[in-house]
This record gives sequence, structure tokens and C-alpha cells, in this order.
Amino acid sequence: MFVEVVFPLPFRKAFTYKVPNDLQKDIQPFKRVAAPFGKRILTGFIIGSSEKTNVKEKIKEIQDILDEKPIFNKTSFKFYNWLSEYYLSSLGEALKLSIPYGLDVESKKKIIVDKEICNELLNKERGKNSVKEKVLECLAVREEISFPYLQKITGKKNIYSTINSLEKLSAVTVITELDEGKVRVKKANYAKLKQPLGEIYTVLPEIERRSPKQLKILLALIAVKNKDITVSDLLKQTNSSQSSINGLQKKELVEIYEKEVERKYFEEYSEKLLDFELTPKQNEVIKIVSESVSKKLFQPYLLHGVTGSGKTQVYIELIKKTLSLKKTALLLVPEISLTPQITSRLTNNFGNEVAVIHSRMSLGERYDSWRKILNGKAKIVIGARSALFAPIKNLGLIVIDEEHDSSYKQSDSSPKYQARD
Repeated sequence: MFVEVVFPLPFRKAFTYKVPNDLQKDIQPFKRVAAPFGKRILTGFIIGSSEKTNVKEKIKEIQDILDEKPIFNKTSFKFYNWLSEYYLSSLGEALKLSIPYGLDVESKKKIIVDKEICNELLNKERGKNSVKEKVLECLAVREEISFPYLQKITGKKNIYSTINSLEKLSAVTVITELDEGKVRVKKANYAKLKQPLGEIYTVLPEIERRSPKQLKILLALIAVKNKDITVSDLLKQTNSSQSSINGLQKKELVEIYEKEVERKYFEEYSEKLLDFELTPKQNEVIKIVSESVSKKLFQPYLLHGVTGSGKTQVYIELIKKTLSLKKTALLLVPEISLTPQITSRLTNNFGNEVAVIHSRMSLGERYDSWRKILNGKAKIVIGARSALFAPIKNLGLIVIDEEHDSSYKQSDSSPKYQARD
């Protein structure tokens, strides 16, 4: 089996790779893969697969598949294809917009040290004040080290020729490893009762006599009524230690299990949910736009109103209509500073169905928000221009607040796009 892969590099072509037998069952278009590119291993996107190929040169194999399921669908792929052609970028550069920063997998080189040989060479190099001497001083006391860290502690950037010469002398071995990326799923340990309540109650007197701390833990778990509670929260709530909960584990009264934790971005700004009485003009706008949403028509509308005229409430009513039709909604704002107020209003109305994406969030928060959208748990996405590329499905409504604002123009890197378009 062969796959066509594009990379987030300025090459307007796809590259053919062979798929190892053990990975073939997991191959699907629109998944990411780790694949060799020159002397590096980079993250690429599968855009097609076939059983045969016309490529006559030696074909390299992909190293790994990075996603359990495709991160975009055919409709999204057409969008990114159009984006790359319209804004004159490569398809790989356009597809990179579809994933949050920190997910890229790349190769990194590590130096494995033979300390005995390095010490012998260091003795010969003593007093020369050379780059080689500085490098050997660092290597002679270590089992392994990365290139960037070696450059940092020696204060020298030009170490590659020195390492190459040492490798020829068998003093070091340079290996290539995959860097897993800067962000991953966060998990925490949770606790729950392992036995039925009746059995727990029968052992409480004995537990109280022998270990009051363990009793507090059991009573706290009874009180939460099978709701999730982290071990750290449980210990803090009961003023207990890890040894107390370990003891309950050994008695098979408490079970510890691991569960994913969503990192949520919290704004300091909050606004109470208020009842608004819509004006005739607002009702008219909602009626007109709702008809297009109901009929699944692509129809742009320009809503004009001064600050405080109630545009946000119109957005909210239109989103309600969109959700009632089993559709999703995207709300773009030009500046991050505008996000807290609108986010608060939307969260008051739609709760956990709202996902936020913007650059002030940590890598973990953005990743969790992106996964929430990808898994279909968020029906409403709000954010600055980068939220345009959130993996939201079944989109029924797009609102661009302050659409005239120049902040919707991205000009820092390729593709340089205008989100309003």
C-alpha cells in the first residue's frame, strides 16, 4: 500500500510513501503521519492512498500514524484546497492551520556517549582551549545529551563537525528519535468506592477504630454519590495523606482509576444571564436569517448597528435557532479582548456546548478545546481568526462580528489569508 503525503512546507506537490504492513489497517485519508523527509522526520497529511504507484525511485516508508481518526473530512479538505490555491500557498501549509500548535511530531538527534573513549580523548585535548575540548568536557560526564543542550552548556553553535569526527572515533553515536510534540492529553487519578454501599457500611466501625483518616475518605466518597472526584481533591477535602488511600486500596474498599482531564480557559470577566425583550427590528432580522438557515442556503447578510444596539442578542437567538436544527455555529471576533464578554453571554445561554479558541490560551487549553470540537462535544465555537479552522462539523451559521476590522487579515506566515473571505 502507498500513500500520498503533503507537508507544511512550500512545496506544491505530494510525496509518495510506502505503508508498512503493521500500519496498513489504520491508514485513512486526512490522518497525520510521521514520515522521513530528507534527513528529518516530519509531520505530514495523508491526502490519498493506493495499492500501486508509478513512482520508480526508491520509496521511503512512513514511520507512524499520529491520529486515531481523520482530523478533517472531504468537505473540509475541499476548503483547504481552495484556500491554498486562492492564497497561493502549498496544500500542506494550508492543512497545518487545521491543527493546534504543539501537535507537530519531528525528529530530534541525540548523542549517546562512550565515556571511556571521551575521557581518553579529553586528556589528549587538555589545554588547547578548543571547541573539541569544551565538547569533550561535557560528554565525558554524561551517558547521553541532545544537540541543543550541548550547544547551550558549551556556548558553541558550531559543534556538528566536532561530533562527526568523534563519531568516526566511536566516542559517540548519534541516533534519531521522534519528538512526541509539545502537548498531549492530560490525565488525573480519580477515586471511587470499590464495594457496594452495604458492605462499606459494615466495615465503617472497624475503620473508625483503626484509622480515622481512612474513615473520612470513605465518608467523603459516600457523599459524592458516584460522582467523579480526583484523588488530589479527595485528600485535600479530608486532610488525608496518600498512604491512607493506599491502605484503602489494599483493603479493596477504594479503587483508583485514571481519567482524562479537560483544561478549560477561564476568563475573569463574567456576566449574569439577563432576560432581553427583542425589538421589532431584531425580530425581523432573526426571522429573515433563520429562514436561510432552515433552508440550508448560503446567504450573506450585513447587520449594522451601533455599539449597544443588541447585535450580540441577535447572534444568540440565531444560534438557538441553528442548534434547534441540529446544526453548529461559528462566531468570529476580531480581537481577543472582545472574547470574554461574548463568551460569558454565550456560556450563560448554552453552557458546556461552547468552545473557545484564541492565542491567550495555553497549548493544553487550546488542544483540549480543539479535541472537544473534533469529537462533536462543542456545538458553538467562538474565537479570533484562527477559530475559522476549528474542526467543527455540520456548520449551519457563521457570524463575523465587526467584519470590517483589519484584524481578520493574517499576514505573518503562509498562507496569508483574510478570514472574512
